[in-house]
Amino acid sequence: MKRPLSGILAMTAGLACPPAPSLPERSNPESNAPAEHQRYLTIRRLLGEEPQSAERAERLLPLVSEVCRDDQVRRQFVDSVGWSTGYATEDGQGPERLALEVLEHVATACARIRPGSGLELLVSVEPHIRFDRGRLFVLEARLAAVQDDLQAAEAHARKAVKAGSVHAVALLANVQARQARQAGPAGYRSGMLDEAIATTETKPGPKWQAIDLAAILSTRARLLTERAFWEDGEARTRSLEAAHRAFRRLSVPPFLAATRRSALDPLCFDAPSWPELKPACETGAREFGMLGAARVAGLDVDELEEADAERAAALTRARSLLRPTDAEALGVWVVRGDETEVLEWARPTRTLLRSLPKMRWLVVDRTSGPRADAVVGRIVQVSGLEPELSLDLDRNPRAVPCVAALVSGRVAPGDCP
Repeated sequence: MKRPLSGILAMTAGLACPPAPSLPERSNPESNAPAEHQRYLTIRRLLGEEPQSAERAERLLPLVSEVCRDDQVRRQFVDSVGWSTGYATEDGQGPERLALEVLEHVATACARIRPGSGLELLVSVEPHIRFDRGRLFVLEARLAAVQDDLQAAEAHARKAVKAGSVHAVALLANVQARQARQAGPAGYRSGMLDEAIATTETKPGPKWQAIDLAAILSTRARLLTERAFWEDGEARTRSLEAAHRAFRRLSVPPFLAATRRSALDPLCFDAPSWPELKPACETGAREFGMLGAARVAGLDVDELEEADAERAAALTRARSLLRPTDAEALGVWVVRGDETEVLEWARPTRTLLRSLPKMRWLVVDRTSGPRADAVVGRIVQVSGLEPELSLDLDRNPRAVPCVAALVSGRVAPGDCP
């Protein structure tokens, strides 16, 4: 009887090859690790446990906090990172990947505990990261951006791009956009976002991952949509059409469902003005149960498996409430959030306000900062709204209860802002 070839190979493997040598002690840093490196190894181990772990909850923060607050402890922690990453090779970068995960957690915590110490920690370990420097530079850029040090954030992001980090392209564009917004007065200046948009127009490479391409395309589409919000006429049309091209690429596989849905939504929103975008509405309705998309596509919500029929009914009731017949009806528009949050809803808010019948309006602006105020002013302008009264009340918690009392004819509380 003939034996299978695989069986013969299995029988002869032990005869043909000498026993595998035991790995040298150096390949396992945890074995007999010096005492001075135990803090680093303990933090790394605790981060590998489940978030609900009692030991993690009790021990992790005190260990990290000392790294942030004590300069000597932080220097020792950097030495421990160097000791661990010293075992990394170009083909075996596991120690570096683990170290970068630990550094991301510790540096982020330090940024909250002692401002400046987190970025200082990351810069200190640069000599010890030899292979994945792109990821390290991305961490530095993000932390600098959170601390509003945009000049440093841009420098670190550029280093990350140069080191081969594709994801850093989107990060760099976002930093450039923030710098451009802060470089002048509130509102929009011609060409303000052009450099950031140009950064996202890099050509994809064969080894790009979908997650990195999604970050770049999403950033490009969002910046183009923001620019279009401030523009008029042909300039606005060109910006939106460029945004549509990015959204179309994001609306199909291999991108994740959440990414596709987020791309189909703005495409369908513009479908009434761009009929060629109408297929995005049908796709959004059938695949994700998007109620607005179903309405534009003329589909019955009850026949869509993913649609929320109860929410659709609530929106229908709301639509009837927003169409009063009395010209003296009073509409109250309350806006809150920072510039980024208000921009997210600027175009749909403008469209909604323009679609409503003539009525009296009270605008309550609870946004933070002059840039957000400028966005609210632009929405009022392009929607044709003519408010009888506009109140700028910032984030005072008593603002809305006081407005509600006044609008309803009740006596306003005595401590109204």
